[in-house]
Amino acid sequence: MSEIDRLAEKIEELRQRLAILVDSKQGNLKDPEVMTLSAELDRQIVNYQRIRWIAAGQK
Repeated sequence: MSEIDRLAEKIEELRQRLAILVDSKQGNLKDPEVMTLSAELDRQIVNYQRIRWIAAGQK
């Protein structure tokens, strides 16, 4: 499995966890747990995009 595939799986897992967490917090997007998990998801998405951009430049 490639690094991009692993990141894509991790992003999907984080996205699902975030949706469940937001639901459990009654939609409170300012809850510290929600904000922490959301920031982690953001970091992984940026990392995914960076790797794809680098890979596209090498073709």
